[in-house]
This record gives sequence, C-alpha cells and structure tokens, in this order.
Amino acid sequence: MRRRPGHFLEPKSQNQPRRPGLELGPNHRNKLLSGTKSTSTQKGPMTHFVYILANKPHGAIYVGSARNLRSRIDQHKAGIPGSHTQKYNIKTLVCFEVHSDTREAIQQEHRLKKWRREWKEDLIGRFNPNWKDISDQIPF
Repeated sequence: MRRRPGHFLEPKSQNQPRRPGLELGPNHRNKLLSGTKSTSTQKGPMTHFVYILANKPHGAIYVGSARNLRSRIDQHKAGIPGSHTQKYNIKTLVCFEVHSDTREAIQQEHRLKKWRREWKEDLIGRFNPNWKDISDQIPF
C-alpha cells in the first residue's frame, strides 16, 4: 500500500497507509465543521471552503472548494447541467472545512480527492455520523 505524509484520522492498523492532508493539530488554524456551530472568527473575502457532498449515507460523494459556500451549495441543489452532482443527485452537505488561504484550500481539495473512499466515509462518519445536511451551519 502507498504511504503519504500527513493524516487526519489514524489508520486502523499499521499496515494501512496514513491519510494525506486534513491535519488538525492544536496550532492548526483550519476548522473542520459538521454537526456543530462554527467557532471560527475568520471573516472577509479571503475565506475559502473545502466541502463534501453526498446523495445518501455511504452513497455517491463529491469533494469541492468554493469561496462562497452558501452560493455553491445552492448551485449544486439547483442542479448544474451535465455535472457529476446532477447525474447522481448529490445535494447534501455532509462536511466542510474553513481555510483562510485560497491556495491551501485548493491543495486540500486535491488531497481529499485522492483519498480512498473508505477514508472519506470515515471522515464524514466521525464528524457527521448520520450524514445529515449541515447547510444551515455554514458560517458567515
């Protein structure tokens, strides 16, 4: 199995590779939000989000990033013609992360897209075990 530096959740055994990205240590400025209200004080035009949408628990998943998460979620819910989210009816926001740096957010999105499906499901399950829509918890 391929090993990558960095992780969010510890692997279940030492034989599994570590998950890349989403490292949230005590000095980490990013907040992964789902199921709880935001405590972030980040505001202004430089805020960027990395998010995960799903069509049902353990169903189709979409990973994306956006500056205006509310607007982007509305676009997904309206159905972007020809898109992956429209084809598989992916409209439920199950997880998101706030970044203050756009490049960092885009890099994080790319890391998450490379994750194995199991890791993404573990991430969602840890922060939103019922896979409920958390669109009402988007800050700002």
